Amino acid sequence: MSEKTVKYGYYEKHTGTLDDLQQCVGPGWKDLIETCFNACFEHDVCVSQVKEKYGGLRFYVGGAPREVFDIIDECERLSYTICEVCGKPGRLREGGWLRTLCDEHAATR
Repeated sequence: MSEKTVKYGYYEKHTGTLDDLQQCVGPGWKDLIETCFNACFEHDVCVSQVKEKYGGLRFYVGGAPREVFDIIDECERLSYTICEVCGKPGRLREGGWLRTLCDEHAATR
């Protein structure tokens, strides 16, 4: 069985697997990335970029149905409540680089 891929990168020159996209952010957000990835795969939407910015998930796509944008918006919103490192409940932390972390990972920062 072949692994699912989506068009990835600007100009749709590459393909990316779920694992490729999950490598772009911390492991705590893997479920959020999987949700976005599956929506893009289902609707044949190109993923332009995946990253963390200002402590939250950013998942950029090309043209997509409203349903895909709604899923991405919800995952980006949820990223501010989930530790990017471990996936436990977290919150946005200041002190240099903004990060969304649980109490444990904020203490070891």
